[in-house]
Amino acid sequence: MNKIRPQTLLLISPPQSHDYFVKFLFSIKIIFMILALCYFFLKEKNKANTKLAENILFWKDRCEFIFIAGISLLILYLFNPRGQPKIIDATTKFLLFVFGILVLIHSNWELFFKESKWIQELQEITGGYYKSKITSHIKLPTNNNPNEVTYFQNSPSSSI
Repeated sequence: MNKIRPQTLLLISPPQSHDYFVKFLFSIKIIFMILALCYFFLKEKNKANTKLAENILFWKDRCEFIFIAGISLLILYLFNPRGQPKIIDATTKFLLFVFGILVLIHSNWELFFKESKWIQELQEITGGYYKSKITSHIKLPTNNNPNEVTYFQNSPSSSI
């Protein structure tokens, strides 16, 4: 008869001190997604200016803040250089992945692409102009008559 060793019975990692916090953050993320979907549907039905939509948006933003702050605290706990090494389970790994995606989505990429010198040089080399595509035709009032306008078109030689 085959004897089962105690090591093989323990296929699931033992509960760790951060497991309940991870479950709390996971539930906050689920609440956030439900609120985001509710707000999306209200917005699609042109009811985004109602009191209900304002409350949903308020709590959606708060849930997102709690999630981001909580994940940041979890990262500080897990990767504390003075603490003992901790095992990262699948749920924690998934939450850290979602956090990474959220940070990338909410980053202000426009600052990076507008102000970076090498991006501007790359755009000039490839013939792409970030600002000229957005403002290809601008109405400018003339000096003599404010009701009369002239059209200005950006050219590739204009400075960005």
